[in-house]
Amino acid sequence: MNHAGGLVAWHRVISDLCGRRLEPTIGLTKKLLYALALASAVSSTAAAAPSIYPTGVTIYDPTRTWNGYTVLSPLATQAVIVIDMNGNVVKRWDDYNNSAGGPARVLPDGGVIAASGARPPYQESLELVQRSFDGAVVWTYNRNEQVELRDRGTIWSARQHHDWQRADFPAGYYSPESAPATTGSNTLILTHTNHVVPAVVRACRSRTIASSR
Repeated sequence: MNHAGGLVAWHRVISDLCGRRLEPTIGLTKKLLYALALASAVSSTAAAAPSIYPTGVTIYDPTRTWNGYTVLSPLATQAVIVIDMNGNVVKRWDDYNNSAGGPARVLPDGGVIAASGARPPYQESLELVQRSFDGAVVWTYNRNEQVELRDRGTIWSARQHHDWQRADFPAGYYSPESAPATTGSNTLILTHTNHVVPAVVRACRSRTIASSR
C-alpha cells in the first residue's frame, strides 16, 4: 500500500471508530493522525514522569557555594535541627513544636530559640523557649493568656504563631552589624487573642434557637 493509500485506510478506521463515515480526504486524515500523535506524546510524557524523587543534598559544588550550616524546623519533626552542606545533622534540640509555623533561630553562643508545646486544633504554640547549646532551658515566655487544654485544664500560654523577633535581632540571623544578645533583650511575639462581640453572640444564639424549633 502506498503512503496515500495508508493514510486513507487509517482515516476509514478512525471514522468507523467515531461512529460515522467521513470522506477519505488525505488532508483531514493528516490532521487526525497529528492529533493522535500529539495525544500519544502527552500520554508518554505523563507515564515517563518520575515516581521516586531524590531527597537530601542533590547538588553541592563547594567552589560555587557560600558554605555554612542551615537551621531547620521541619513540621514532621518536633525538634530544631542543624545540617551541614552535605545534609548531615550536626546538632538537634528536641521538644520544640514546629506546627505553629514559628521560626527557630540560633544565637551567637550556640543557643536556640523556638516555639514549644501545642494546642490542637489551634495553630499556636504554648510558649517560646530559649535553650543553651546543651539543651538546658535558659528562658521561657508563656504568660500571655490563660487557655483550656483537653488534658491539662487551664494553663498559661503564649498563643504564639508564625513569627517572633528579638529587638536586637531584626534580621532573624547573625550578621556583623546585628549580633543579638543572649539575655536582656526585648522579644516581640505574634499571638492569637479571642475577641467576643456580645451583639454577634446574641444573634448567633437567636438563630440557633429559631432553627431548632
